[in-house]
Amino acid sequence: MNLTILTLFHEFPLTFIIRVVLTLAAFAVGAVFAVRLYKKGRISRLKMVLSIILWLYVLVVLYFTVIGRYSHEEYTVRLQALYSYRNYILTGDKSELHGIIVNIVMFIPFAFLSTALFRDKKPAIITLALGLFLTLLIEFLQLITHTGTFETDDILNNLLGTIFGIVLWNICDEIGIFKIGKNRGNEHNEET
Repeated sequence: MNLTILTLFHEFPLTFIIRVVLTLAAFAVGAVFAVRLYKKGRISRLKMVLSIILWLYVLVVLYFTVIGRYSHEEYTVRLQALYSYRNYILTGDKSELHGIIVNIVMFIPFAFLSTALFRDKKPAIITLALGLFLTLLIEFLQLITHTGTFETDDILNNLLGTIFGIVLWNICDEIGIFKIGKNRGNEHNEET
């Protein structure tokens, strides 16, 4: 069943509104937390903005992968590694290819923003750890709430997207597109 946002609203108006409100409330809490850290001088203005954008992106991903979905009595667990790749190659099922691409692309912005946010620490390690945590959170929430299929391929594809996002940030930083990777720790240089 392919449900759009409008059909979800018409079929489940109260639960749809509650889910949206809770997601927006979680965003507000994260944004307030980042602003407070900035006002206390613990993070720069740039890191505050990156934190807010990253938190918003994580909530959007969680909304479309778990929060905005409805439970199904039937759910699937696929623990076979590379099942979707084999199925696409053997059957030509384009929905498998679509799932692979979506799961990779979905984590590229997350990793790009996370690497930018933690660039003065060990960005690749932190971003890989956060990417693994987020993908496991999504998969286990889908398993527990019956809102999706728990698949090892999703985990692998999300991690692949995380690696692509890290590489993309490093390329952009190396060629100086953003000019924020240099002069680390100096807020005035960081924000120019």
